[in-house]
Order: sequence, then C-alpha cells, then structure tokens
Amino acid sequence: MARVPVVEWPEDRDDSAPVPTLVFMVLGLAIKDGATELHVEPQAEECKMNYRVNGILYEMVPPPWQIAQNITNRLKVLADLDTGKSRVVQEGSFRLQVEDEFIEVAVRSQPTPFGEAAHLRFPDPEKISTEIRQRFRQRLWNWVRTEE
Repeated sequence: MARVPVVEWPEDRDDSAPVPTLVFMVLGLAIKDGATELHVEPQAEECKMNYRVNGILYEMVPPPWQIAQNITNRLKVLADLDTGKSRVVQEGSFRLQVEDEFIEVAVRSQPTPFGEAAHLRFPDPEKISTEIRQRFRQRLWNWVRTEE
C-alpha cells in the first residue's frame, strides 16, 4: 500500500510563494464551507475553479489562466503524483494537517484540451469537526487581514 503524504497547513502565508499560498487558501475555503469536491479546470482563456457543497457547484473567483498548470502541479506534488506526466490520468491523496487534526484529500489529475485538470474529493463534511472548520476559518482570516 502506498504511503499517503502528510501536508501541514502553514501557520503563516508565504508571500514569496504565491501558488502554494493560493492552493492552501482554496483548500481552506473549500473545507471551511463544507465542500465535498474541488475542481481546477483550465479553459481556453481562463482557469475555472469551483467546489461542491450540498450538491451545488459554486464558482470561485478564477485565478489567471497562465498559472492553471502551476496550481495543478502543486496539487500533484501534495499528493505525490508525477508532475512530468500530464497526458495520463493520475490518482493519489494527501493528509492535510492542521495542528493535531487530519483531513484526507483524494486527488485526480487528467488531461484536457487546454492543459491538465485537477479534481479533489474531501471527506463527508459531517465527519469534519466544527473545531477544525474554526481553525481553517481563523487561519484564513489571519492570512488575509492587513497588518496594522
């Protein structure tokens, strides 16, 4: 059985690494809102990002389409997938750690006409404690608030 990588949620955002920071923010928003899926899908001139909550697909603010592959590659790195293989479907997972709690995230990458898409699945939101959602909410708030 393959080892599932553990990825620790950073305490502080790293402004020198915008794509990893964006990926952690998107993961945090999806988990905080009770999402069961997250989709990153490159299009001709944009990168669609959306997540599913209670069966409804919500569209997120799209990042610049020029970084779509960087986002997919970052998710592949987290799941220990081969970033050099973009023309085949790959599946993996990682465990996202916030303090002493873990959330297992399944990752599937697949080729599309406009690049490589990533689809993530989260555990049933009912199985994610209110405390961990609060931790995500607090970490996100700490990341986006301005310094005084």
